[in-house]
Amino acid sequence: MHAFSRLFLCLVLIGSAARAEENPSQPASVIQTLIDAASPGDEVLVPAGRFTGVLTLKDGVIVRGAGDALTVLDGEGAAEVVAFGKESALIGFTIRNGAVLVSGKGYFIGLFECTLEDYRGFGIQLNGGSGVIAHNILRGNRHNTGLLCAAANPLIVNNLIEDHHIGVQLLPHLIPSLVGNLFRSNHIAIAGTAEAQAIIERNLFDGNGTASALGELPPGNEVRAVAADEFVLQRGVSTEAYRALMMEVYHAAVKDHPIIVYDLHPAPGSFDAIGLFPWANFTLSASAIDTRIEHHEAYDVVADRRLNSEYFVQGDNRPSVRVHNPELIEKMRERYVLENIYIHAPSYFEEPDGRRIFRRMTNVSQIEVVIPAGYRVVSATPAAVVHAGGDRTYLTMEDIGVTHVEVIMERATLR
Repeated sequence: MHAFSRLFLCLVLIGSAARAEENPSQPASVIQTLIDAASPGDEVLVPAGRFTGVLTLKDGVIVRGAGDALTVLDGEGAAEVVAFGKESALIGFTIRNGAVLVSGKGYFIGLFECTLEDYRGFGIQLNGGSGVIAHNILRGNRHNTGLLCAAANPLIVNNLIEDHHIGVQLLPHLIPSLVGNLFRSNHIAIAGTAEAQAIIERNLFDGNGTASALGELPPGNEVRAVAADEFVLQRGVSTEAYRALMMEVYHAAVKDHPIIVYDLHPAPGSFDAIGLFPWANFTLSASAIDTRIEHHEAYDVVADRRLNSEYFVQGDNRPSVRVHNPELIEKMRERYVLENIYIHAPSYFEEPDGRRIFRRMTNVSQIEVVIPAGYRVVSATPAAVVHAGGDRTYLTMEDIGVTHVEVIMERATLR
């Protein structure tokens, strides 16, 4: 994450001390304009007021309101009210009136000190990715879901989640952490499929029909009446502290995500694409539809056995390999491996000056690129750690979300 500057939104019609409902409404586009002008690491400060419309947060930008009692974003019934970017965050808003109020878009996000209310579907929808969801109020209507967590592993800490049909819905395979929350008056506080798992620690459950559909709560969680002043939501935490928390959680969370290794062959045009997954049921699809998968093989490195895998073509003509072993439920980092040989000249080619270029898109969060013997790295995007030594050099990258990988290589010269 980057050092940041602050961009201030100043509107003549908005009084910074008044409650949002007492101020004339303004279009959310006045906030969006500042977001669009911001750079990664910037903070956009929004005063008290009621804003109508939707927002799209820019990668690495934090948007901070005057507090959830003062700054309100009304989505006017939109399908998505706030769409997040990579490592972006929202602090101190009330968000209301939409089908989905917060969409993580598969990225790592931060949501702090907000109140979410009046939503038809989900207060927060995390399909992939991760993040920190802390010090918020998710207030349902008895028919909706507070937070959908599908293939994501966020830290969900110190939130009040109340009055939903389902408070938190979990779908495999990553393992989120629910710590120190109050679940109150939900039909089901925590629900999930048979394969779903979560770390559930020090939560309070008051007046829910079912505390956890995943089974018996671990020790340290309490099911009991909670006094009105007993559960305290933190407020007024500095932006710098939230940035530090996001960075800490990011580096811990990404380690539980799958790994993709691109092993570049001596001749351009072909490379191995090796997926290492913590679970035995997954699909790995080629990002370029004209990729040819020449060979694939899946195996369990712990049990030293082959896994069931099959080649197929997705509905969008994307070549893919599905690894399907429902009897295997144990999870372990880097245990289940799928090796593919990809043939795709536009991804790995040589320029007239002899430099090699590798370009590929992926949504796997941990990325390694092994460059061919006799070459050295000139540049890499995103930022990478270069590991030299031995016969070949390799690079490691971490990036939660869709990543455009580029590595430029040149022949190594003897000194």
